[in-house]
Order: sequence, then C-alpha cells, then structure tokens
Amino acid sequence: MLISKKGYYFLKIILFFAFSKKRSFSIKEISDRLDISVKVLEQVLLSLKNKGMLFSKRGPQGGYTLDAEVAGLTLADIFEMAGQKVDVLPVESGREGHIIDDVLMGVELSMENDIVAKLGRLKVKDLLKKMKEKISEKGLSYMI
Repeated sequence: MLISKKGYYFLKIILFFAFSKKRSFSIKEISDRLDISVKVLEQVLLSLKNKGMLFSKRGPQGGYTLDAEVAGLTLADIFEMAGQKVDVLPVESGREGHIIDDVLMGVELSMENDIVAKLGRLKVKDLLKKMKEKISEKGLSYMI
C-alpha cells in the first residue's frame, strides 16, 4: 500500500491530539514529540485547521487544540482529508490479452478493494485502543 507522507502526517497528528490528555500544544512541542520538522508540521497543521479539525490560539498560552470529534473518523476519511488516494503498488499492464497480466491485474484490483474497505472500517478510536493496549503491555504512562 502506498500512502503519501502528507497522509501519514495527517494520521499521526490526529492520533497524537486524540490520545493526549493535554488540551493545547505548541508547534515546537508537537515537532519534538512526533519527530516532524517544524516546516512540514506548520503546513499540515494549517491544512488540518482549515478543514476544521484543529483550533489555534496565539500567545504564550497558545498553541493548537483538537477542535473536532475524531474518534469516529475512519482512516479513509483522514487520507481523503489529506488529498490521498490509497493505492496498492500498481501492476504494470503487459500486452493485452496475456493471461498472466490479466490475472495479476485482477489480484492488484482485489487487493486495492480489500485495503480501501479495511480503511473505511478502521476508525481512530480503534487505533487509540491499540495504542492504550501497547502502553499497558509495556507498563508505561498514558501521558504523551
């Protein structure tokens, strides 16, 4: 499956805010915790803000805050927000009528349909649950 960096960052940032107990984060703090450059992070945060997902406040007590309910969003919703079409690695079509190429194209299409369906079912709340389980397994604190 091919997912763009932008789609990956959208998902990572939404999960970060949804999982965190803290209400507001500075760009520097998000950058440090998620290991995303400030320059890239600014672009993604602005895009999420323009889509109504985040709220920003200027000043010493400012920062970015989650401004939407995201638990019910699916991964497909998030990738769509990022302008990401999810594709599996496309199989190069060979010559028309070759049985092997026809079969491989069918497999590729089937895989793509399965992935798109899975992303349409997998919700942010499911990933948050998995994150909590991982933390419990490692005996760590929930705080990010």
